[in-house]
Amino acid sequence: EAFMAQEKIEKHLSLAPKQLLIAVDGSALDDLMKRMGSVSRLAERYRLDGRIKGWSSLGQVINDSSEQQAIIKSLKDSGNVKGSEAALKSALEKAGFEVSPFMPFIAAMSHFNSGETVAEAEGIAQLAASPLRGVVNRHLIKDANGYHALIYLHYQDDELALPMFLAELSKVVPTARVTGVDMVSSQLAGSVASSFVWSFLLGGILVLFLMVTHFKSRMGMFYSLFPVAGGAVLMIGSMAAFGMGINFMNAMVLVTIVGMGSDYGLHVAHRVNSAGDADSEERFIQAGRAVIISALTTIAGFGSLAFADYPALASIGWGTNLGVGFTALFALFTLPAVILFVGKGGRDKV
Repeated sequence: EAFMAQEKIEKHLSLAPKQLLIAVDGSALDDLMKRMGSVSRLAERYRLDGRIKGWSSLGQVINDSSEQQAIIKSLKDSGNVKGSEAALKSALEKAGFEVSPFMPFIAAMSHFNSGETVAEAEGIAQLAASPLRGVVNRHLIKDANGYHALIYLHYQDDELALPMFLAELSKVVPTARVTGVDMVSSQLAGSVASSFVWSFLLGGILVLFLMVTHFKSRMGMFYSLFPVAGGAVLMIGSMAAFGMGINFMNAMVLVTIVGMGSDYGLHVAHRVNSAGDADSEERFIQAGRAVIISALTTIAGFGSLAFADYPALASIGWGTNLGVGFTALFALFTLPAVILFVGKGGRDKV
């Protein structure tokens, strides 16, 4: 649900749908601001190159000492500073504004020619005490562990080469921490894929071991697992045809089908092979009824999840319906023909 909500917000409410959050930690505010400035310069370079849409940090509203000195020098060298106080006051009056609320700012303009740098900590404190305190709260957090400066990067799909950016970031600020929806999704997908592979291998090995201990020949194992393989292939193909991709949850349906579906082929193979020509049809009908009832009860139980409002549960239901249904059809319609064909060659002992 969280990923779906995030996807809708990114699609409909944002010009730059992807976001990356960078955290720079430290106990000393001055040192923290310097390292945050290094990340900001890296982000600005990426923005100028068109690799991100934009970025934001506290450094965009709080200048460091070198930037303040450059601004002060520029103001001193500019001839427009003189008379700016009176010009602003006149412009406000002409526009119909009450001048008195602006007098502290108008008076401060008279000191532009003799301005001095302000410590970044003092500038942050002044900003935090102003109506713009939300800027500080969004980009700087202080807790028992110290300060945490946050830098936000905004980009579109396939615009930012994330591995390259992370490599450059680690060179600029090795201790910086990074997170984002894409990174979380990638890590989660890798974890699920790893769990699926190990579960599939473990389940498959156990099923094969049971088949080996039960059947007298390799053909018996083939008869049992043939419907599973056919049903799994048709299940995946049908899901692709209907636009239902493999996700974090319905991937595990493949593991369960290996265990459930192998029973169908096992029962049909035993009934068809153990009977003579006279009663093979009757035994197959009995086995077929059992397979149909077993498949229908499984579909009724797990398959009912297909109608759930929660998409993840619905994907499990549809995966089970398709997988179990196709496996049962292979066991009832295709497997008997294969068994009879192979049996004519004298290799029908299971």
